[in-house]
Amino acid sequence: MIINLVIQTIEKENYIKAHLFQCEYLDNESFNVFLKRVESNPGLYLIAMDDEELVGVCYGSPSRKDEQAIQLQGIAVNLDVKKRIRQEGNWLKID
Repeated sequence: MIINLVIQTIEKENYIKAHLFQCEYLDNESFNVFLKRVESNPGLYLIAMDDEELVGVCYGSPSRKDEQAIQLQGIAVNLDVKKRIRQEGNWLKID
């Protein structure tokens, strides 16, 4: 099995997929709350795509204490063993 993993900032065509993925694995929030957060800091919401399938999300916000820091708020990866994507330490490893 070949995995074509691409990590990128979120774009509008992936908002619904990312929201559903986030609600399943992390926060169950309304789409309006999700949209407000993503659009306020679009460069701080990353998605991992395996071809057309969303397999991970990572998002944060600017730190209120340090303007040069970012606060990580959520990270989730689909760990389906059939996909051979798994978390190893602090790194995402593709077998």
